[in-house]
Amino acid sequence: MNLDISTSIDFVIRRTEKTVAVQVTLAALPSDAWVWPSKSVAEWQADLEQLNGAKSGTLAHAAKAADTHKQIQFAALDERCKAIHARTLQAVKVMRARALADAALRPVVDELSAKGGSVPVIEDEGEELLAAWSQEFGEDFLPAPGNTYATYKELFEGKPDVPSLAKLKSNYADSRTKARRATGNYNALISRLEDECIQWYAEATAVFPSGTTNGDLIRGQVPTIYNPPTAAPAPPVSPA
Repeated sequence: MNLDISTSIDFVIRRTEKTVAVQVTLAALPSDAWVWPSKSVAEWQADLEQLNGAKSGTLAHAAKAADTHKQIQFAALDERCKAIHARTLQAVKVMRARALADAALRPVVDELSAKGGSVPVIEDEGEELLAAWSQEFGEDFLPAPGNTYATYKELFEGKPDVPSLAKLKSNYADSRTKARRATGNYNALISRLEDECIQWYAEATAVFPSGTTNGDLIRGQVPTIYNPPTAAPAPPVSPA
C-alpha cells in the first residue's frame, strides 16, 4: 500500500501502543492516578484494533484486501496488453514487409506503429492495425500461425468466457478507486493517532514533570522522535 503520511506508519503504531500502555499504568496507580479526559483507553484500544491487518473488518484489512484486488486487476489488464502488443508488433512487421512489394499498401502501413509502452498507446495502435487489417489486407491475412484477425480482434472485444479489453480497463479503474478509498480511510486513522499521541504526550508531560516517577515513565516509554532508516552506502564501483 502506498500510505502517504509524514512519518513511518510502524512508528505511529508503536508510539500509540506505548501511549496506551502508559495510560493503563497511570490509571491503575493507587495514588495520583491520571486519566486523559480527551480519549478513553477503550477508545485507544478500539483504534489500535483497526490497525490489525490480519483481522477481517478492520480498516487495515480492508486496505490490504483492496490493494491486493487492485494488483490482480492490473495483472489481468497488463497480460492482455502484452498479448496485444506482441501480436501488433508481429503483424506490423509482416505488413511492412509485404508493402515493400506493393506500393499501394505503403501509405497505410507507414502509419502503423507498435511502440507500446502504455495501455492507451497499445490500444490505439491495435485499433489502427485492426482497421488496416480488415480494409487493406483482408481478414484472411495471416501474419503468423495463430495470429489471425479473429483471435486478434478477440483480444479487444473478448468472448463469452473472456472479458473485453474495455472491461479489464473498467475493472482496474474501479479497483483503483476502491483501493484509494480504503487506503485513505486507513491513512486518516494513522494521521489522527499521530496527532492524538502528540496531544496526549504534551498534556501528560505537563501533568508529570521530568524527574518524577511518572514523568520519567512517560518520557522513557513513549517514543517521540522518528528516525528513518539510514540508507545503505552505495557499493564501490569496480575498476574497468
